[in-house]
Amino acid sequence: MFLRTLVPFLVLIAAAPAGGEDAAAGRLRGVIRTAEGRALPAATVIARRTEGPGFVGLTVTDGRGLYALDRLPPGRYAVQALAEGFLPTRLEGLVVAGPFRTVADLILRRGFAAAGPVEVAGRGSGHSLRLQAEDAQGRPLPGVHLLLQPAGLRANPLGRMTDEQGRVGPLELRPGRWRLRVVRAGWTPIIVDRLAWEAGTLEVLVRLRRLPERAVTPLEDLLPRPLWLEH
Repeated sequence: MFLRTLVPFLVLIAAAPAGGEDAAAGRLRGVIRTAEGRALPAATVIARRTEGPGFVGLTVTDGRGLYALDRLPPGRYAVQALAEGFLPTRLEGLVVAGPFRTVADLILRRGFAAAGPVEVAGRGSGHSLRLQAEDAQGRPLPGVHLLLQPAGLRANPLGRMTDEQGRVGPLELRPGRWRLRVVRAGWTPIIVDRLAWEAGTLEVLVRLRRLPERAVTPLEDLLPRPLWLEH
């Protein structure tokens, strides 16, 4: 297995047998920590398939810094971790396929730097996006807001809400980079500033986690971002 990190911090990779209904589906697990060894809750984890039809898995860490994504299409993946006040960390060359779980633990160093674009391999014609939202136990999550806006352009965001099966789409979009926000009141929002795929339909799996009981979702996370803040 070929692994490469973009920052010189400890990354632990392991594999373990996995049960479940679909033995061919990939399962990704890990923990996100600081350089001091403390768990990082509410960190965003992006798992993108780097070969084959476009697929992206999005989730956030829990209070112990743990994250999990199930039912990933088999293939080679890159995993990126983002958290406010920390430098982004990315790991490439992960092979994800059943019947094993792939485990990737990442360490983030304090600092400030913009995350690069999330570029996903793609095949086929057209340009569309399909999203599936679920909770931490993998159950479909209705009532989740998907907001899409061309990255860096003054354009009104396209908004949709997941149905009873937690689904949105497919949405026909123009080629280019998109800013994606997935939000629901009482749940940790997920934001990807620049998402792009070559062609075809991009499949997005989002696994949200509930906010702590006393936490309140900021109003700006539920509303379209003011255009003047994009520049």
